[in-house]
Amino acid sequence: MSNSELDRYLKSEKLIPYTENTITDADSLRKVISTIREDGFASTNSEFVLGVIGAAVPVVDKTNRLLAGLAISVPSVRMAFADIPKLRPALAEAADALVHTFD
Repeated sequence: MSNSELDRYLKSEKLIPYTENTITDADSLRKVISTIREDGFASTNSEFVLGVIGAAVPVVDKTNRLLAGLAISVPSVRMAFADIPKLRPALAEAADALVHTFD
């Protein structure tokens, strides 16, 4: 999604607070999305479901075209949110393996 498409979306939709951690401010969400784009890694701390944390990475081809996203969700009673970044290497490795299924 381009920045202009994101702007149009955020102007046309109300950001619904599913939990107290849900980002409902458009400017804050833009900043989070920008960081995710730069890092190639996203994490969530009970933003959609209380007690569920998670992480995601993009699945991209050789030309850096986005093919899919690969995510994992974990009950927060099983893993601390501070440990979520430790999942990044395994997610990235799995994403690299998945790329070949799109050939």
